[in-house]
Amino acid sequence: RGFPLTKPLSWWYCLESGCCAMGKKNKKKTGANVVEAEEGKPKVQNSLKISEVQTPVVELSDATVATKKPPKKPEAKCVVQQGPLGEIVTFNYPVYGVHWSGKDKLCIGGGGGGKYGMANRLVLASTKKGFQTMMEFDSEQKTVWSMGTLHTPSKTLIVGHMDSITLLKFEHAKNKISRAANLPVQTNEKDPSKKFAAITPSGRIAVVAQDDNSLTCVCVKDDALVPRGDVLKGHKDRITDVSATVYAKSLRTKADQSAGVQVGGEGTYALIATASEDRTLKVWRVLNTADKADMKEVKELCSVATANVRKDTPKCLFKFCRWSPRDAVLYALSTGSGSHSYITKFAVERTGESFNLLQQVHKKITNEAVCAFSLSFDGTIIVCADNEGLVYVVDATTLAVRTRRTGLHDCPVTAIDISRNNQMIASVDLDCVMKLYACKAPGAGAKMYAVAALVVALIAILAYFLLQ
Repeated sequence: RGFPLTKPLSWWYCLESGCCAMGKKNKKKTGANVVEAEEGKPKVQNSLKISEVQTPVVELSDATVATKKPPKKPEAKCVVQQGPLGEIVTFNYPVYGVHWSGKDKLCIGGGGGGKYGMANRLVLASTKKGFQTMMEFDSEQKTVWSMGTLHTPSKTLIVGHMDSITLLKFEHAKNKISRAANLPVQTNEKDPSKKFAAITPSGRIAVVAQDDNSLTCVCVKDDALVPRGDVLKGHKDRITDVSATVYAKSLRTKADQSAGVQVGGEGTYALIATASEDRTLKVWRVLNTADKADMKEVKELCSVATANVRKDTPKCLFKFCRWSPRDAVLYALSTGSGSHSYITKFAVERTGESFNLLQQVHKKITNEAVCAFSLSFDGTIIVCADNEGLVYVVDATTLAVRTRRTGLHDCPVTAIDISRNNQMIASVDLDCVMKLYACKAPGAGAKMYAVAALVVALIAILAYFLLQ
């Protein structure tokens, strides 16, 4: 160090000259004589013989070889607290779907992705005696982005991921949720969307939204999801929601009657509704029970654009759609960034061999963008929530807002649903907080009664002390 090298720097030269840490270290180990220089004179040291250099040999056994431990599996946890309106459940992972499977059973799905150290789960919980987890399914690396409606007879549920859908079975006798089948679907790798799927009333067919703006009909087997062959094409942008219902008797044409078309849960056809970012709402007819089909069986019955519903809301697009269990009535919510939110009630009508969507009621719900939407099991109540965390309970017949609930959430709501008996609402927000509360808010009469009772109690206490 400090002078030019005129020959290649070999390892022994480094050791001998002491120009590296290794050389200095080995010199001290071999006991080389080091003479401290007197003031004003250079330092003199004995030369180091190569034979004196001792290179330590380390033998590695199987016990000393460090093995790479597998990464720790993310845990799914929740904390239950009692709030002023009901129970508050805080999860340690985001929740994107809630669905009541009865008056006191609740399905919850979500996740944060394995790479972020968060669990991906679907949970079945009971709310009968306080929130308690009954069964759960570990979705591993796949986040549960969407949930279909639980098909009660077969106890099956389809959940959507980014690149596939999964068929889940609820085995109450074994107290577990099992994966029956998984089906990869077409995905836009540059801009993937969460996948939506709806099971037809028969429980045998599922309609799955793809990233190429189409829908694929899939046969639902006990342990498999098999594409049937028919594809629904017509949307020009990605699909945002899918809903399925029975094919109403009023929609049967003369040709259908001649062909012996049956209606009901096990009927020949099912009605499918789709909402899309192309600002259209479409209604389709697909085979409800057949294991095989071709493109001739697929039929788009009718469609409507948001511009035809309300011409002064160009930013609006259809985001949610739900079939009513009554006849062929369809509810659609239209909203947009920086736009108001509207609910429109349609009826599918047949005129001869043609169909159309007849607008029955159209009302504005809020000035904010609605981000969660659901229709009650009996089709009488709509519940929705906006980006400000406000929850709205809407009459499904008139679309009048019954109650506007504030103070429940401080951020956008990711999912909402109402119980089968219309008594309880579950809503969850971006902070991973789910709240359970009564559908009917305390009325003014109940509040006045509570205030009056408090005043009477205070007067009684005051009178007691005055008489002492």
